[in-house]
Amino acid sequence: MLKNRSAFTLVESLLVLAVTTAILGIGVQTFKVTRERQAEAQFFETLVSLFERAKMHTMLGRLVTEINIDDRKVVYKETYHQPQTIKMPSTLSVTKTSPKILIIKDEMIAPRRIVLTSSLGEEYAIKPQLGWGIIHIEKLKR
Repeated sequence: MLKNRSAFTLVESLLVLAVTTAILGIGVQTFKVTRERQAEAQFFETLVSLFERAKMHTMLGRLVTEINIDDRKVVYKETYHQPQTIKMPSTLSVTKTSPKILIIKDEMIAPRRIVLTSSLGEEYAIKPQLGWGIIHIEKLKR
């Protein structure tokens, strides 16, 4: 004989709760990775604009500009201005770099290669060539 039920059983409620929790866990992880990728993309856009600013400052103002890239930050120094510090996203770390890029007046600097590794599984090569006003940022194959 069947009983007439008016509510879910404990097992059914726990099953719904477990499925909902699993779906939310996947969504939260995807959201976190997406935010970290956006932070990396924004950092690279800021870095490109910083090199553009350095090019204009040295070529038009005939002044010295220094860009120092270390493991957690980028420090940008112009003549007669306070240094500007840009924090690197926590997912990026410097693998290979020249410690300091010094741009003096209208001189060209030799092309350099700065390699950044992401904890998201990407590797980026930054190649500034300021005499030509070019900065390349490319994703390397891993």
